[in-house]
Amino acid sequence: MPKLLAVVAVACTLLLWGGVVASEPTQDAPQPGSRPGELVPDIALAMLGDDPIRLTDLCARKVVVLTFWESWCRECRLKLRMLDSLASNYKSPEVALIAVNVQEDKATVRRFVSENKLNLPVALDRDGSAGKAFGAEELPMVVLIDKGGILRTIHEGYDYRLASKLLDDFDTIFGGHDVNASGKDFSPGNVTADKPD
Repeated sequence: MPKLLAVVAVACTLLLWGGVVASEPTQDAPQPGSRPGELVPDIALAMLGDDPIRLTDLCARKVVVLTFWESWCRECRLKLRMLDSLASNYKSPEVALIAVNVQEDKATVRRFVSENKLNLPVALDRDGSAGKAFGAEELPMVVLIDKGGILRTIHEGYDYRLASKLLDDFDTIFGGHDVNASGKDFSPGNVTADKPD
């Protein structure tokens, strides 16, 4: 009988230990809020030269486009130029475009912004937590979040058609209503987009 109890105790321990190990998320498991259709995480973004903002507060008022990037990344530079052009040509009080630098120091980011003459608001993801929350493993990565805080689309890598895709996304979100307050006749052709070599 004691031998049977020992076997049962070991079996229960193994089952419990196996259940705990099996229930732990793997490193490759997507983070909550990193897939289209999910509510985005409530993260704070430290803005370069401005007060920090909470993503959920911003999403309550605007459609938000976040671009995750690093200064060494050639495709990131191309995408940022395109998004900067989009932001200057497509002005809407209902849309916020923010360039989120991932894990670079403030001096590097300031120099990059100045050298590239970017007008986009820039956030600093110093510890990489915002990028990790959205699963930003391939840079550049653009995420579009609706006013309800729901992640709508993810665009990874460089695509010279991104401006057109974002306009289609805006059209879907706003139900075809033109929210462009720039007074310009905006079309994707007005956006500067470099094709990579």
